[in-house]
Amino acid sequence: MDFEAYYRKTYAAWLGKIIGIRLGAPVENWTHKQIMETYGKLDHYPVDYGVFAADDDSNGPLFFVRSLDYNPNKSISSEEMGNYVLNILSEGHGFFWWGGDGIATEHTAYLRLKEGMKAPLSGAWQTNGKVMAEQIGGQIFSDCWGYVSMGDAQLAADLAEKMASVTHDLDGIEGGRFVAACIALAYTHDTCEQIIEEALRFIKPDSHYAKLVREITAIYKAGKTADECLKYIQEVHGYDQYEGVCHILPNTAIMIMAMLYGENDFSKTMTMLCTAGWDTDCTCGNVGSIMGALAGIEGIDAKWITPINDLILSSSLLGSENIDTISHTALRFAAYGAKLHQIEIPEKYQAELDSSRQLFRFYLPYGTHAFKSESTRYFESQCIVDGSALKCVLNNAFPNTVGKVLQKSYYRSCDIYDARYQPSFSPKVYPGETIRFTLSNPQELPLSVSVYALGRKQKTQSAFVPLVKERKDYTFRIEPSDDLILEYGLELRVKERILHSSFLIHEAAVDRNFDVLIDFKNEVNEDYGLDYGELRFIEVSQCTTLRNRAKIDNGSLVVADDFVLFGDALGSIGKMELELELHGTVQICYDVQGWMHYQAIELKADTMNLIEKDNVEKTVSAKKLKKDTNDCKFLLKLDRNNGLIIVDGESHRVAMKAVTGSGCAGLYVPAGSSCIIHSCQLVSTNSQ
Repeated sequence: MDFEAYYRKTYAAWLGKIIGIRLGAPVENWTHKQIMETYGKLDHYPVDYGVFAADDDSNGPLFFVRSLDYNPNKSISSEEMGNYVLNILSEGHGFFWWGGDGIATEHTAYLRLKEGMKAPLSGAWQTNGKVMAEQIGGQIFSDCWGYVSMGDAQLAADLAEKMASVTHDLDGIEGGRFVAACIALAYTHDTCEQIIEEALRFIKPDSHYAKLVREITAIYKAGKTADECLKYIQEVHGYDQYEGVCHILPNTAIMIMAMLYGENDFSKTMTMLCTAGWDTDCTCGNVGSIMGALAGIEGIDAKWITPINDLILSSSLLGSENIDTISHTALRFAAYGAKLHQIEIPEKYQAELDSSRQLFRFYLPYGTHAFKSESTRYFESQCIVDGSALKCVLNNAFPNTVGKVLQKSYYRSCDIYDARYQPSFSPKVYPGETIRFTLSNPQELPLSVSVYALGRKQKTQSAFVPLVKERKDYTFRIEPSDDLILEYGLELRVKERILHSSFLIHEAAVDRNFDVLIDFKNEVNEDYGLDYGELRFIEVSQCTTLRNRAKIDNGSLVVADDFVLFGDALGSIGKMELELELHGTVQICYDVQGWMHYQAIELKADTMNLIEKDNVEKTVSAKKLKKDTNDCKFLLKLDRNNGLIIVDGESHRVAMKAVTGSGCAGLYVPAGSSCIIHSCQLVSTNSQ
């Protein structure tokens, strides 16, 4: 399988996963009877979510696969995967369901990891009990291992087992192996029946899981109808037959039923599965991956795809990484797979993976990168992928009107549907950065164009210029400021009436040359609304936190016993300048890639330490300060290129690690200390 075909298959599988989550989320934990009485057969999305917020079923595959960043080999261990779980999760909020120790399996295993227990012991049934070990989470996050396996079901199952063992055991692990193997096999097989039969080879034949799969398959082969099969499952394998909140086996039974009776058709299978009820976002998510890989993008009806507009939002600890697109994240999955199999990635795709800039190309059907037109009655428009460009269709545009094509850089609570899995974000675009659009106007439409950036305080933009026929770059640099960039894009001014016409966006890019002041008097405690547990989720705007204890108070960020992150996780910080008041100890962090990976300047009384944390924290150098920083207000400046740290006017030359990676900024204030931050200036290495 060449990279091009592999990438397209992975995109279809991942898109199928997202469709399944979105389809199943509104009726999660409903019974079949409740669904039929309310909606009938769910051959459509029951809720128009608009911008669908984060979900645990997509959080897991999207971020757990990044453990391969720290060991990009097939030999990666469950212990290394467990370390990454601690790195990327917030504690007690976001990512998945924090239902309590001994109630929610992932929460229970996280607490064991936090206590210092290593995987796989953290998920073992001997540690947490058999009930915890066999809940559904063992398989719902396993899709990514199918994606990166490039059709190698053995590899998919083995990687899935390592990850599942961080939190689960027994049939929980068998489910992870089975689902990952099914996804891998769907890349190369033609029917669900073949996939199921072959996937059984990769799980223990005497497990309850394998026996259940064979049991449902036997009912299908005996000629029973789908309704008869569902009735049997409800009677013999209903929730009342199993312990725990959401056991893996009853949900697996209806997954197998839908795959066998769905006639290898994406829509029919997903409709049957979602209508069956129970843990619908989980079951539909896993089967969506399998069916997406099996059917390919051509086999998925547009009605499932277009409402998503290629957007995926998440709730990891890295705020800027919580805003992404399905097409781009599918490319990242494919890149991991290529690396595992030592296959070269073509240059046109490699350029999109370069973290020194954001680059948007339009190679995939429906792969809009979440760009959209703002259509009105006087500027009717839409964006569709056509070939390798984003076609901006102007159905009816009146003279002297101005329309927009835009991409969101940041999502406020008012921009998203809900906060069930407690999303929080840092912007994708910052002051100081340059935006570029490569456009052409083959139909020579009477348009002029301006590149703009809309901030929380103001909109800035380039001068309007004619949109020319030939392919040409249009650029705009956002001036350094303290503004939060909400969106950016193109404004289009219409000179004469336009009907049934279009122009093309060939490429869009944003460099990462940020120069931004985060003035915390501009920030708020953002109320995202009710979370999964029906409690209000409040987070500091443009920040993420480890423990959700940091808050804005009297125009400043107040941090105690928390880790706060802000800025672009894929940026490279060259300079930082913070105005703060310290009571105790603080770590001023940079190159932050999570809770377990960062560098920091630690201030503790009259001592300044340079810290490197790579799962284990170590002090690489220490200096005495002339002034005690405790109970003191001061300015700290960091100039990494020159190895210079200035604390309250006191300069220190230090041997610093070369700026080779990327990461956002952060502040860690341990228990017993507190810190008040008034502002933080961040300048990229390229902006100096």
